[in-house]
Parts: sequence; C-alpha cells; structure tokens
Amino acid sequence: MEIPVLNSLSARAALILGPNSEFVCTCCLVPKDFLWDLLEVIYPLRSRDGILRLIQDADACQTKKEARAVLLEQSVRNIPVCMGLRGQQDV
Repeated sequence: MEIPVLNSLSARAALILGPNSEFVCTCCLVPKDFLWDLLEVIYPLRSRDGILRLIQDADACQTKKEARAVLLEQSVRNIPVCMGLRGQQDV
C-alpha cells in the first residue's frame, strides 16, 4: 500500500480565534457585531478552498506581522501540525 505524501498545506490546521475575534462563527463569515441579525444579509460560508487560499496568501507575506494581518481578515490562525504516517514522521 502506498503512503500518501503530505504537502505543506495539508499538514496545517486553520483555527478560528474564538469568541473575542471579529468572525466567531465556525460556518460563515458573519461579523460578531451582526450575529443577532441574520435575516438581512447572507454571509459567505467558510470553505476549505477559501482557508487554503488565505494560508497561501499569508505564506507569501514577507513578515510574520503581515502574515498575521492576512489571517486576521477572517479571524484565523495558522497552526503547523506534525503527523506520523505508519511510523514515519512528517515534521
């Protein structure tokens, strides 16, 4: 059986910053100040492709400060994940 190769994007977790962030919903990008009024506007859903694009944009930044600002646009933090596959470590 072949072992899948993980690229740099597949070994990441995009974590939502939590209740004090601008976008607290885990499903869509409704600003926290508008959680009470979901009838007027349909907010975009969070998607895998959208998060991957956001992480790629952050990776392209020159400084950590710029990368953090890109991720904060959707209240996300980028966490590297170390995974072991069948005894092999992907670090």
